[in-house]
Amino acid sequence: MSEPVIFHDHLLGAAPMTRFLIERVESKQMSATEAAGAFSYNGQVHRSLMLAFLTLLDYRQYGQQTYCLGPRLQQKLVGTSIAGLPKEMIKFPYPCFYLATVDCPWNLWGGPTGWHQLAGILLRYEISTNSLFFYLWGAENENSTMVGDDASFWFVLDLDEAENRGLDIEDYIDFVMGEKVRDNSDLQVDPNNPEKVLTIDVSDTGLQAEVKDTLKNAIRLTLNLMLYVQHGGAEKKTAPSVAENDRKRAGIAQRLKQIDILKGKGNKGKQKKREKERNQLLKQIRQLSEAHVTWLGESMEQDPSQGGNGNDSAEKQKRIEHWVGGHWWPRLDHPNLIARHGLKWRQPYLRNKGSDKSEPSRQYKFREETDEVPKSPEP
Repeated sequence: MSEPVIFHDHLLGAAPMTRFLIERVESKQMSATEAAGAFSYNGQVHRSLMLAFLTLLDYRQYGQQTYCLGPRLQQKLVGTSIAGLPKEMIKFPYPCFYLATVDCPWNLWGGPTGWHQLAGILLRYEISTNSLFFYLWGAENENSTMVGDDASFWFVLDLDEAENRGLDIEDYIDFVMGEKVRDNSDLQVDPNNPEKVLTIDVSDTGLQAEVKDTLKNAIRLTLNLMLYVQHGGAEKKTAPSVAENDRKRAGIAQRLKQIDILKGKGNKGKQKKREKERNQLLKQIRQLSEAHVTWLGESMEQDPSQGGNGNDSAEKQKRIEHWVGGHWWPRLDHPNLIARHGLKWRQPYLRNKGSDKSEPSRQYKFREETDEVPKSPEP
């Protein structure tokens, strides 16, 4: 698998002005509203950068929580329907966090640069409006002419509006994207509530259809992932980079402390040399990621069909193990069973682990109820 790309780290490295504004806000030298004004040009608001900036402030406030998941878990979760999902079961582990979608198969439209692979999803829950803010991001591609020439798309999932209109979450997406008043033609946006008018940055019908599919997949992935994270048996693993960056940060901090103790001592040559070293160390420590990265379902990315000549028993067992996607039980279209047993989420699991019996490949999905009597196999 590829390495995950963390939007926060990528943007701050590519846009020094964004880093400068964030540091000014966090040091109380200016308000978030004042800083957001920097993204206005000739009275027009660069909404993508402004929304990214305001959301990243929250992302930093809540500890830069980041979840990484590979393509197999992505497909398993997206393959689980969210139709009929009760809104009270939508619970986020943090008010703001980031999902790094490694080797994701879905794309975002970047205009002149074409399609960009979805690299991650920045999420924020707004308590006052009971809405979920999704910021989808695709990193630069082969057509990009400079750093920052990427693609983004954002969407506000208003849970109360969806319920009041009697719409399922996916039907609500179709409803919102079909409303022209919510597009980005009017860029005069209130910095205090920039996502009040929802952006639809694709006008072409064909392009909009693919972006809509990406958006639906992203929302389905996110909501099912939250159910997976809440499950007691969810596979979670802190990325080794977290401890490694902490170790490096502590070492640099210790050296900076030593330099500060020696400040003003020695001849001018030594003082100048220490000041140069201090600046270099400050630059290094700024470049270290502070993201708390958690891998989810990492073992699911192991392909049981790879490796070996298939002759020995161990290799044969590996070939017949396969993952079953997470799903609701009882099914959401069985209200009587739900009333009797309650609604439960069953996380993805490995079927036939260690089995020595061969069986054909299967695809699991929910089937519609039918009164048709199944035919007996012909002799």
